Amino acid sequence: MANDKSMELRVALLEHEMETVVDIVGEIRANYVTRDYLEERLSHFATREDLERVNQGLRNWVLTVVLSCTALQFAVQYAMFQLYVR
Repeated sequence: MANDKSMELRVALLEHEMETVVDIVGEIRANYVTRDYLEERLSHFATREDLERVNQGLRNWVLTVVLSCTALQFAVQYAMFQLYVR
C-alpha cells in the first residue's frame, strides 16, 4: 500500500514535470525567430563599408575644423601684428 502511494506520487510528479516541459517548449516555439527573419532584420543595420564611410567623413570634418581654426588663428595674429606695427 505504501509502495502504491509512493508510486502514484512519483507518477504525479513526473506528469507535472512533463507538463512544465511542454509549457516551456510551447513558449520557445511561440518566441522562436527563424534565421531568415534574423538576417532580414540585421540587413537594416550598417555594414562595414557604411561604417568606414562615416569614419572617413568624420576624419575629413575634423581635419577641416582644425585647418579652419589654424587659418583663423594665423589671421588674428597677423591682424594683431599689423596693429602693433602701426
